[in-house]
Amino acid sequence: ATSGNNLTISNTCDYIVGDINVYTSEWVDDDDDTNADELQGSEKLVGEVEVMVAEPSARRKGVAIRSLKYMMSLCYARQRVSRFIAKIKDHNTASIKLFEDKLG
Repeated sequence: ATSGNNLTISNTCDYIVGDINVYTSEWVDDDDDTNADELQGSEKLVGEVEVMVAEPSARRKGVAIRSLKYMMSLCYARQRVSRFIAKIKDHNTASIKLFEDKLG
C-alpha cells in the first residue's frame, strides 16, 4: 500500500509558490546493496519525494531545500521513514543539482 503526504509551499503566507509530495511504500529490492528481506518494521518504508517551485521569483532562494528538509523530518517523525528517493527527469539539471548537492 502506498500513502501520500503533501505540503504547500508559501512565500511568508502571502501566496503559494509550489508544493512537495512524499509517497511512502515498502522498499523493493533494486540494484543497490540493500536487501529488503533483511529490513524490519519502519526500515521497510521508503519515501518518494517530489518538489515543485512553480513561481519563478521564488526559485533559487532556498525555498525547495528548506521545505524538503521539513517534509522529510515530518515523515521520519510520524512514520519513521528514513530512506528517500527522488525520480527526476534527466533534463532537469536544477533539481538534480539540488538533490545531489544539498541532500546527497
